[in-house]
Amino acid sequence: RGARTDPPSATSAVHGLAEGGASALHIASAAGGASHAACARILLRYGTLASLTDIDGQTALDVANDAPHRETAAVLAHVAARRN
Repeated sequence: RGARTDPPSATSAVHGLAEGGASALHIASAAGGASHAACARILLRYGTLASLTDIDGQTALDVANDAPHRETAAVLAHVAARRN
């Protein structure tokens, strides 16, 4: 067995932007579908900021609405409504 290696930073992977300028939540929002909506729920539950913008200035909700991915957009809209 090889040595165990931890990911670079679980916190930065969840809360920050990847090299392409999008967060994990942005990526889930762009992909759409029930499994990606579930992924968005998990990311939000563990503290991912729904208000984080990508390099284009878009939130994950903007990305989901542009796609359009209704399930993921509904999850993000619900979170946004609760936080406002």
